[in-house]
Amino acid sequence: MTGGLATIASTIRHRLAHAGGDSRPHAMSVVSSDAGERVKVGSTLSGDSLFVLERDSRGGWSLITFQGTAESWPEEELAKVAPDPLWESADSICSHMEADHADTFGLFLGLIGRADFSETQDITMPWVESEGFYLTAGGEHHFIPFPQRCEDANSVRATLIKMLRGARAANSSH
Repeated sequence: MTGGLATIASTIRHRLAHAGGDSRPHAMSVVSSDAGERVKVGSTLSGDSLFVLERDSRGGWSLITFQGTAESWPEEELAKVAPDPLWESADSICSHMEADHADTFGLFLGLIGRADFSETQDITMPWVESEGFYLTAGGEHHFIPFPQRCEDANSVRATLIKMLRGARAANSSH
């Protein structure tokens, strides 16, 4: 798992707290009840989520990943964890990629040996962080690492372009 679960949980909290008005960040849904709050990130049609962050009635937080990894923290402890440096631009990066460059997702999946997904299939980008990004295809979540850590949106853009050129070159040589 990338970035540490506490960093992912902190990032989800920051993205939600800074969403404008009634809007929710890209690929996130929130359900509140008397028992607490549940935030799902990158849910598939089958209901599997990339991450699920839960706040219980006592104020504790738990994060569960699609791989079944889980970790919990008291509010005070999680509040001290810095979010991923891309948290402020993650929504716009994912939304832009899905709207304008979804046709490249199949090539990115090929970088991790998953070229079996057609570029015409519904592939989404629910999450980006400084170490890489997730694509969801065929109900499965896949992490594509960046070749180097990206600290801001400009470095993500440059890195994605470089990765895409490499993927296209590798694809044309076959």
